[in-house]
Amino acid sequence: MAESDNKALRRCAFCGRTEEEVALLFPAQSGRCYICDGCVNVCAEFLDENLDDITSESSESELTFETLPRPIDIKAMLDEYVIGQDD
Repeated sequence: MAESDNKALRRCAFCGRTEEEVALLFPAQSGRCYICDGCVNVCAEFLDENLDDITSESSESELTFETLPRPIDIKAMLDEYVIGQDD
């Protein structure tokens, strides 16, 4: 297989553009898939716009000792949904 044929097979896994159509094509660690600079920029913009929302959602759902429900509260909640739990 010629070198030019091998390069033609390299495509961005996100947008499908070939190596010749983009400025940079970044390989994964495995070397079997790639992402182009354009898609990296789109992902970076998305993260910039949504990172605050993502981090605030994850911090709200984290359990701490103060927010951890007591076993009696957990059992009471389960009793609402589980029939015959005491048996």
